[in-house]
Amino acid sequence: MNELPQRPLTETDLLKYVKKWNIRGFRGIFSRDTLPKVIHKNEKGIINLDDSSGQGTHWVAYSKRNKVVKYFDSYGDLRPPIEVEI
Repeated sequence: MNELPQRPLTETDLLKYVKKWNIRGFRGIFSRDTLPKVIHKNEKGIINLDDSSGQGTHWVAYSKRNKVVKYFDSYGDLRPPIEVEI
């Protein structure tokens, strides 16, 4: 991962790495207020914790496999915001 740029990542950067690393089951990149209403049985996604009207604040990711959901936050926050809880 040392190939990541030394600046804040953009949506374009993230999509580039999703394709480069062939992340299977990738659903998309969302703002916290544009999350899909229906969650698939198996999927992965990236969420910006800002609203879609904002410039973006912090990226987090999730992975869902069957009934197990994992939430990834580089800041180490233990609980996702309510909009992100599945």
